[in-house]
Amino acid sequence: MTKKIFVAATGQHSGKTTTSLSLMYCALKKYKRVGFIKPIGPKLSKYKGRDMDMDAALMAEVYNLDDDLDHMSPVTLYPSTTREVLDGKITLKSLEDKMLSAIEAMEKKCDFLIIEGA
Repeated sequence: MTKKIFVAATGQHSGKTTTSLSLMYCALKKYKRVGFIKPIGPKLSKYKGRDMDMDAALMAEVYNLDDDLDHMSPVTLYPSTTREVLDGKITLKSLEDKMLSAIEAMEKKCDFLIIEGA
């Protein structure tokens, strides 16, 4: 069974990513297979040809997690995303399904999973 930790805060720029980077460093000393996921990525970035959250891209780059890129940032928010949800072009269910599917995939391959809130 995968052990998981959720890193959250009450606001932006409070150290969630710094905490996640440190947790990853410590977890890799204890667990062989450690993963990271940021289910909702509000900070759009391009990394190795993929649109993903910049914090997920940072974790991938620092800890060589390129094999997990497809799951590390399942819902990336574009400037148009809110409008598309409000207009019914994107359903909340589809976003939820993407997040849960990515978490499930990471649980299958990791002993420890760091989940960072947005």
